[in-house]
Amino acid sequence: MNTGFNFRNIMCAMAASLLVVAATLTFGSCSDKEEEFMGNWVAMPDFSGMSRYGAASFVIGDKAYVVGGYNANERQYLRDCWCFDLDNNQWTKLDTFPGEGRVYAFGFEANGKGYVGCGYRGDTQKYYNDVYEFDPTSNKWTSVGAFANDTTSAMAMYGATAFSINGIGYVVGGYRQGQGTLNEMWAFDPSQPDGARWSEKPHITKKRYYAQAFVLNGKGYVIGGNSNNTFPTDLYAYDPASNQWERKRSITNATDDDFDDEYQNIARQQACAFVIDNLGYITLGATGTTISTTWEYDPKNDLWSRKTDFEGTARVNAISFTLRNRGFITTGGTQSSSYDDTWEFKPFNQKVSGD
Repeated sequence: MNTGFNFRNIMCAMAASLLVVAATLTFGSCSDKEEEFMGNWVAMPDFSGMSRYGAASFVIGDKAYVVGGYNANERQYLRDCWCFDLDNNQWTKLDTFPGEGRVYAFGFEANGKGYVGCGYRGDTQKYYNDVYEFDPTSNKWTSVGAFANDTTSAMAMYGATAFSINGIGYVVGGYRQGQGTLNEMWAFDPSQPDGARWSEKPHITKKRYYAQAFVLNGKGYVIGGNSNNTFPTDLYAYDPASNQWERKRSITNATDDDFDDEYQNIARQQACAFVIDNLGYITLGATGTTISTTWEYDPKNDLWSRKTDFEGTARVNAISFTLRNRGFITTGGTQSSSYDDTWEFKPFNQKVSGD
């Protein structure tokens, strides 16, 4: 909470005259030291491929996969596929993605296989609707047809977010040529026969693309994104058991209490989200300028708390994933630059600079 310049001066004067109680004043500070939050970002081995942003990703078991994206330094749309193995902290190059190079495709895991689909290519202004399956056992990609079973280009889009629950992948929102921003949700069930794998589910209330998603306690949470050049401040959780969306507390300063005074700083697009110990985390992204702040979501109390800012360079369209209850981010960039560094966030540790 911003207490104001005059009030802060008064408090400093009181502290000078009341030394006995000054050490116990926890609501203000007489120094210019920035407030410190819990959490520590630790540098990990760099991503081994070319730097990139807007890649797709999914997690299978204890391994994370990064597919495609755009290298801003070389102006290349990429098709390579890389795997991060936590056992040896190494990146390994795998079978090349069979579709055209693209950005902002969706990715999810379903029944032990990875899926990547849709996306966009700026140099040809092409929207995609093709979807491909990756089998980690054979290290091979195969086509599984078109998004939502529509073999025309009518369903082509980019910028959707995705999550997986109980072997089914869910794709939410996006931006479609000729239709604009979407609030659709589609489910992909690989156990169904060809032509019946995609089914339309209840739409999320507000249209959005470049949103973030994470899964907690069997529910898929969707937050943020871009909607008519604004940044939605709602938070919704989808429950597959009831096939319904549940609205959670808005990320705005909606009460007279202190807990949500900075909630308006949570909303953003093109961010990263991951899960640690049944808590959701969101970091990076942009709202006109890039953002480094990190926030933690507690689903039990439907409350957010501020954590240590990301310690690398602020960026958008990075990849995030959870492996063995540990949260990571990698790659990302800006309009003119792309990155290849990888970081782990340890939310319960004190910040240690430069580690």
